[in-house]
Amino acid sequence: MFCCVKSASVLQVPKQWPEILRWLAAGEEVELTEESKVIAKVVPSKQASPDFLRRAENIWGKDPQGKPLSELVAEGRGSKP
Repeated sequence: MFCCVKSASVLQVPKQWPEILRWLAAGEEVELTEESKVIAKVVPSKQASPDFLRRAENIWGKDPQGKPLSELVAEGRGSKP
């Protein structure tokens, strides 16, 4: 399992700001934490859309192992691709 929401400690925000901006530009939400508690959420503007391909590659890599999604969907429908 993985978490889609990025987080940053309020103490680290000045140092992490360039990274936080990259996350927002990619359409990610960022939770700001203080003493391990979420105190704020920064969301990208409506103009920014999530980069789903980049997000998937960051999680599973460019060449993930296993069956292609189309094959899994076909199996779920009881048919062959």
